[in-house]
Amino acid sequence: MVVDTRDETSRRVVKGVVELVLSELPYAPAEHTELARVARLLDVTDVRWPGPTHTIAHDTRHPYLAFQHELCISCGRCVRACDEVQGAFALTATGRGFSSNVTAGLDAGFRESTCVSCGACADTCPTDAITEKRFCP
Repeated sequence: MVVDTRDETSRRVVKGVVELVLSELPYAPAEHTELARVARLLDVTDVRWPGPTHTIAHDTRHPYLAFQHELCISCGRCVRACDEVQGAFALTATGRGFSSNVTAGLDAGFRESTCVSCGACADTCPTDAITEKRFCP
C-alpha cells in the first residue's frame, strides 16, 4: 500500500481533524507547540465549528510539573511515555469522547501518583497541557 499525505483528499481530511481538535480548546495553543505548528502547516486559522470547549482547570500540585487540563487533546502520548519509556504508570486516560482527559494517580494529582518527575510526559505533549514548572532564582 502507498499512502500519499500530499494527496488533496488526505490533506482535506487531516485539516478537518485539526479543526475539530482546535474547536474543543478554550484558547489557541501556544505558537511553539506541535499542534500550533501543524495548524499553521495546514493553514488552519479559524475554528469552523464553535461549540462547547473544555473548562479551564489547572493542576499545580506537583513540585515540578503543571497540568492544564483544558489543553489536553487526549492524544495519549504522555500516558505512553510514562508507561513505555519510564515504566512509572503514573498517568491514565479517563472518560470518553468530549469528556476524555488524562489524570495522574487516582485523580489525586501528580504528587500522590507514582510519578518520578522525569518530564517525559511534558516533552511529548503536543499542546503544552503538561509542562515543566520554571523556577527563578
